[in-house]
Formats: sequence, C-alpha cells, structure tokens
Amino acid sequence: MTRVSLSNLTKQFPNAVTAVNGLTLGIPDGKITALLGPSGCGKTTILKMIAGIIQPTSGDILFDGHSILGQPAEKRGAVMVFQNHLLFPYLTVEENVAFGLKMHRESPTAIRRKVADMLDLMQLTGYERQKPNQLSGGQQQRVALARALVVEPMVLLLDEPFSNLDANLRDEMRELTRQLQRQKGIPTVFVTHDQEEAVVMADQLALILKGVLQQVDEPRAFYEKPANLPTAVFFGANNILSGAATGTKVQTGIGEFRLKNQPPLSGPVNLVIRPENIRIDQEYRHMENCISGCIQSCLFSGTHTRLKIKVGETVLELATEATAQDVFPEGEKIRVYLPPEKLWGFQSQ
Repeated sequence: MTRVSLSNLTKQFPNAVTAVNGLTLGIPDGKITALLGPSGCGKTTILKMIAGIIQPTSGDILFDGHSILGQPAEKRGAVMVFQNHLLFPYLTVEENVAFGLKMHRESPTAIRRKVADMLDLMQLTGYERQKPNQLSGGQQQRVALARALVVEPMVLLLDEPFSNLDANLRDEMRELTRQLQRQKGIPTVFVTHDQEEAVVMADQLALILKGVLQQVDEPRAFYEKPANLPTAVFFGANNILSGAATGTKVQTGIGEFRLKNQPPLSGPVNLVIRPENIRIDQEYRHMENCISGCIQSCLFSGTHTRLKIKVGETVLELATEATAQDVFPEGEKIRVYLPPEKLWGFQSQ
C-alpha cells in the first residue's frame, strides 16, 4: 500500500503556459482518485509528473512521505496505462504481459505463473498466442491493464484508458477495473474528462479547471455541496441568478429566495440550482421560493422532459421525469418551486 501526496505542484512549460498551478492533493492508498476536468486543464500533466515522464517546475511528489523527484521513472513503482494501448505489435499477448516482469529479471517460472494468473483474472485465457492486431479494442485494453498490474506497482496511473471504446465495452472495463483495483488494493489515479465516468469509478474526485484544483471530495458532494461557482456549473447547475444577499435570503431580478443548509451571505451573490432540482409547482403553491413563468420550449428525451421556462428576462432550465400524462404546451404559464436546500449561493467576485 502506498500513500501519494502532491505538494504545491506546479508545471510551467517553456511557452509560459502554466499547465498545473500550486496543486496540493492527497491520494489515499487502496482507493481510486479521479482527476476530472476538460481537455487542456492539466490532468495528464499531473499523471506524467507522478510517473516521472516529465518533471515539475516546483513542488514535490511523495510516496509514503518520501520525495520521489530524484528517482527515474523506472524506479518509482508507478505504472501508467495510456488512452492508446501502446502494446508491442510484434509480441503475443503473453509476451506483452510478461514484458515488465522480464525487465525486473524475475525467474521464468515466476513469470509464467504470474502471467497465467493475470490473464485468467482478465478473462484472456486462450488468447496467449494472439498478436494485438488480432484482438478487439476491449481485449487490447485488458492486455494493457494486465501488463500494468502484473508487476504489482506501488501506484497505478490510468490516462483516459476507456475513451476509445464503445459504450458497452466502456461499462464492462470500468466494472472490471474497479473489481481488480479492489482485489489488489493498489492506489489508482484515473484521468477523465467524463463526469459520469469519474463518479462511477472514483472513491475520491478532484476537479481541476485551468490547472487549478477546485474541490476534492467524494463524488456525491459535488452534486450536493459544490465548493464554488465553477464547480457547481461544471456539475450541471446551469441555472444562475445574480442577486443581493442578506443572511439566508437573496433578492434577485425574478424574486426573493431563501437558502438553507449553508452559512449566511451578504452582498452580491450568484445563486445556482440544477435543472432536476427545480420542481413544477403543485403542492408548493403557497410556499416561498415559488415563481411563475412561461414555457418557452419542451423537449422529450426518453426518461426525462426538459423545459425552458422564461421568467421575466431570465430563462430557467428544468428537468422532470417523463410520464405519459405530461403535456407541456409552449406558451403555457407555469409555476415552479426552487427548494431552499437545493439552492447554492456563492459570493460574487
């Protein structure tokens, strides 16, 4: 088991672009930590610094409290699985998986045993003599993962390894990876730009925007208690209302709203709420946080109906579970309820 700590980690490239800016993050051993963010936010740069492929401009990387910056990549015990499998095309499945063990100069008997066990875990028994070009994309990714795990690394680094797979294979590989990680107990850092994938895979999630760490928490907290406005917006709270706060009440251009379960605010604020948390007013008719508007558009998406509701000059997005009797004609007036416990207020910059 290994505890990984990133301390004030910064990477600035020669073109003056700061890819990672003062990032401090603890990666618990035996758990999966997802680095989530849009393309170009610095996620893969962080992974490569842990692996030793590139060096940080400043800061430190520690394994179990000891800096590894002076160690070459091959001595760190961190193994990286890339988006493109990078299998040796001229080697068989068995030879690809055995490659790292041979580099570690393990005995032929130990290599055969470990490779056979790993191929069995990966459900690749019977494919030992196949070459990579004879395998499906999912099978190639299994081989890449087997090659990484068979050397029993101190840390496993995954760089969007499932992004090239179709939806069914992605789900299968996510489940398999989680099962194997649980069995092996290897601390794993997983890079993805896919919010759903991060939530499904990770025990701990770290959101990174423009090289800056925004929030570290369990996945559920990003939906229920976002740390700041960019985090809330990234996780789908795309209804934003500007207003002025006095304690737990905020006056906006479309009415006054009460907040709940957060500290009192004062002065200019932004209120945010997720579309699925806005409710169509039925039993809430005489409650606070109710407003009236006009249906601007209605889109049926199978399991949900998405509405755009115009309130004055503001357009709110609402998502509700679709039922056969739901009919929302465009232009119809409607009342909606913004639950105070689902509204989040952030001080304006």
